[in-house]
Amino acid sequence: METHLEREYKFDVDPGFDPPDLRPVVGRTERLPQQRLTTTYYDTPDLALWEQGITLRFRVEVSGDGPPEDDRTGDRARAGKWTLKLPAMDAGAEAAGSEGSGDRWELTWKADGARVPDQAVAVVCGLVRNQTLQPVVVLQATRRRLLLQGAADRPWGEIDDDLVEVTSGARQGLRFRQMELELLGDAEPAEAAAAGTAGVADVADVAEVVDALRRAGAAPGGGSKFALAAGLDGSRPGPADGGGSLRQVVGAILRADANRWLEADYRLRVPAGDGDPGRPDPAVVQLALGALRQWRAHLGAFEQGLDPVWSRHLRADLARLEELLEVLRIEDAVLQLVVDHADPDDAEQAAELRGLLSADRHLGALDLVEELQSAPYQEALGRMAASRHAPPLIGVDPDGRAAPFLRAALATRWRRARRSARSSVAGTEATGAKRFGRLADTARACEPHLGRRAGRLASAAQEVSDALTDVVDARAAAHRLRETALHPAVTPAVAFVAGRVAGRAEAGASRRADRARRAATRLSRRHAAAWLD
Repeated sequence: METHLEREYKFDVDPGFDPPDLRPVVGRTERLPQQRLTTTYYDTPDLALWEQGITLRFRVEVSGDGPPEDDRTGDRARAGKWTLKLPAMDAGAEAAGSEGSGDRWELTWKADGARVPDQAVAVVCGLVRNQTLQPVVVLQATRRRLLLQGAADRPWGEIDDDLVEVTSGARQGLRFRQMELELLGDAEPAEAAAAGTAGVADVADVAEVVDALRRAGAAPGGGSKFALAAGLDGSRPGPADGGGSLRQVVGAILRADANRWLEADYRLRVPAGDGDPGRPDPAVVQLALGALRQWRAHLGAFEQGLDPVWSRHLRADLARLEELLEVLRIEDAVLQLVVDHADPDDAEQAAELRGLLSADRHLGALDLVEELQSAPYQEALGRMAASRHAPPLIGVDPDGRAAPFLRAALATRWRRARRSARSSVAGTEATGAKRFGRLADTARACEPHLGRRAGRLASAAQEVSDALTDVVDARAAAHRLRETALHPAVTPAVAFVAGRVAGRAEAGASRRADRARRAATRLSRRHAAAWLD
């Protein structure tokens, strides 16, 4: 498997579009050999991948100008390349906010098209579940390519001009033309590699090329080839209108929770470049834990109107997963503490300590991978999928107004958080962090239906939850470091560094604990939620 970040700008152009001469803009261009491409896109019958902004394709490339043998349905017995494209979590600085730009991670495998690679299936199996990945559309394209070179003849971009015909699918026979400006970085065409290492595009260079194409008549923001061929509108489904009835509102909230979790699910499954599935990025762990806690918070908040058997089973099936994600989050916090607090004189010992902690983190990540494949989790995904279409409401009028139900659910959350803030029992930071976090999640979901007061309550509760969470994390990290220091296999020098970092973490936690508890008490005494009574 190979991975790289694809950064490209798409343009819709007319069949008779005359590309501008870009040499005055970039300095030097090079015409690369023309290609003929046959591309087969795969998805489930209900387009579960597309709903998450993911595309899976098998492509056969034929270089040269001569016409290849006609292939109307895609020759899947020939050698080619599978590509799984995933939305990037964060847009790059140059592309952010730019019309027509998009960043996506590409995972590629060289193989024939007889079947989808197992590694690709493993990444999206939480989306596919018991469905089948099948061909949806087949495209044939003639691609004309232009390499853009900057200073010292270093290539930084490639313009692909595609004449496309849909040879199989919902819009068979459709022909269209599309251009792409792809920025070269860690992955460049063989021709660019032969010319030298690909350079990084300058923001001004990109802007000038985009502007030149626009002036010539190219329309930025071209849609996905798959979307055009499949008769889609080019955009992913947005959040459903919550409407005003209880069924509509709760259904919309649960669908949003499910979609957020499904994004976390496939990101947790993405293997490292060497194929190792046991290394989810810390940012992905944070995304997944936030999504899971939000989902469970809403299930608990709306429990008075949901089927109790369905809701309790679902929350129980997800408890183990939340525990494993929390372990990974603490491991990441410990590693960051060592990086932040270790003195330069202890560099060797700190590196050894990080190695020990990273090994434990890897084992925890493998436990997470195993849990994602477990029967209880698969059952939870099934229950979640069912709730996206029809929330299992019981004991309430599904066609009644949602606002009174949401206000009552939020009031219950508020009372529980306030009791936690007023408790004088030592070590209640963890409980308080969870309760204020659940209050924030519930208030945020209710804001579109209860107004700005719910939004202000969500912001205040989130601030308290974050402060208490910092205290909990610091104490958990200190405990984890002390455990490591006491391990028989740890040398005295490494144990000393671990103990010193633990002491600093504990001291910081003690300083922040009083401030966090005072913030929780202040919020509990304010009239921030008086309107709920």
